[in-house]
Amino acid sequence: MGESTSISSIIASLIKLLPTGTVFLYQFLDPVFSNNGDCQTVNKYLTGFLLGICGLSCFLSCFTDSYTGSDGKTHYGIVTFTGLHTLSWPWSSSKDEAPKDSSSYKFRLRDLVHALFVVLVFGVVVILDPNTVKCFYPSLADDQATLLKVLPPVVGAVSGVISVLFPNKRNYIAFFCPEMAAKKSISEKSLSGFAKILKLLPTGTVFLFQFLSPVLTNNGKCQTVNKYLTGFLLGVCGLSCFFSSFTDSYKGSDGKTHYGIVTFKGLWPSPKEGTSIDLSQYKLRLGDFVHAFFAVTVFAVVVVLDPNTVKCFYPSLAYDQKTLLKVLPPAVGAVSGVVFMLFPNKRHYIGYPAS
Repeated sequence: MGESTSISSIIASLIKLLPTGTVFLYQFLDPVFSNNGDCQTVNKYLTGFLLGICGLSCFLSCFTDSYTGSDGKTHYGIVTFTGLHTLSWPWSSSKDEAPKDSSSYKFRLRDLVHALFVVLVFGVVVILDPNTVKCFYPSLADDQATLLKVLPPVVGAVSGVISVLFPNKRNYIAFFCPEMAAKKSISEKSLSGFAKILKLLPTGTVFLFQFLSPVLTNNGKCQTVNKYLTGFLLGVCGLSCFFSSFTDSYKGSDGKTHYGIVTFKGLWPSPKEGTSIDLSQYKLRLGDFVHAFFAVTVFAVVVVLDPNTVKCFYPSLAYDQKTLLKVLPPAVGAVSGVVFMLFPNKRHYIGYPAS
């Protein structure tokens, strides 16, 4: 588990060089598709398809850019040989105007260089992922400790060289943008101040919400269809937070991790006969309901601190977000301490960070 944690830490430092949503999608689906590294033929096909989609996303994202229009909104587009081809969303009521200086948005050689480099970085992230390596190249798993020491510094050095030889000022779609970070929005400050609290929620669920919320809410400019779509997303994510609190896992005699749903009798599906697992510790308890409702409450706080969702459903609340940002995280932290003291929890939920 220590090696896995180290690898995750190193991968985190490389994520800023990749489309955030693509990496989150890969990290969320990879354990499922690869069956935690214990691949059958169908797992290899599914994981291969996932790698292809994510790699293509990394490549194509480098041929996008954005600009701020006269309406004060950010507009996105695809770079071409003639300039920027703006993207119009079907549910958006605003018209995308052409940028003033279209020449700066023309396709250049450096775009191709950065695209190939980003795909290379994604390849490094894949190599440092134990599930994918165990699935396709089991023999390479023994060398991951060495790769962990060698690859990140090499990628860092190559990144520096490319930045000098092929300077890039594009604001790609779904990438971390340093220029935008300098002008931190309430959303970014909220996520920064709430980072530790997010560990109380299923990782994939939070990533899914953060990834889809700006799209489904049209960046807070909601039409009726946006409200329905966002409401559906909130319902699915809230249900995921609640349901995950009634799951657990154990290590079988085969050395593999098995997941199940807690019941009044134990864990479903039950361990195979001959497995020396004490089912009594997996029985459904009052604490499970407490933790489930607490997880839903924490997710609700994350939603309240998301400006797109707030602007969509409660525009008047947007003015109070700075106050909420100062008050809610400490309050949730305090409640969290009380909940875990009164209802100590040792479950290993599905979709949560490994502890």
